[in-house]
Amino acid sequence: MAPAPDAPPPAAAPVATSEPAGGRSTADVVVTVVLLAVTGVLGLVAAFFGMFTGMVSDGCFGDDLCGSRVGTGTLINVLAPVVCWIAAVVVSARRLARRRPAWWVPLVAVVVWFLLVLVGSAVATSAMPS
Repeated sequence: MAPAPDAPPPAAAPVATSEPAGGRSTADVVVTVVLLAVTGVLGLVAAFFGMFTGMVSDGCFGDDLCGSRVGTGTLINVLAPVVCWIAAVVVSARRLARRRPAWWVPLVAVVVWFLLVLVGSAVATSAMPS
């Protein structure tokens, strides 16, 4: 039976492309995962060395305020890399699931963590007597 003269033509079969739909490339996924792995390892190393910020308290002689500021600065220096890495993993996973580029998320997390470590070090060293 012939199709009606006013019927639309049949739909063409989809053509396979090497680029996934939505703009997410394989390179973006690979780079994001590698950056997250590298920042995860570096974050653990930075958290370990953040504990050495507590050595600033050697100059505190019975001053409770000095010790609490050093403790706060040390806590910031230990937690900043871990918290920034966890946030980077969550944000990267959401962006990759939505097929958006995510390679820049771990890099931003490292910048934020560096700024937080500067703040933690400033808090810890502010406790030192002049």
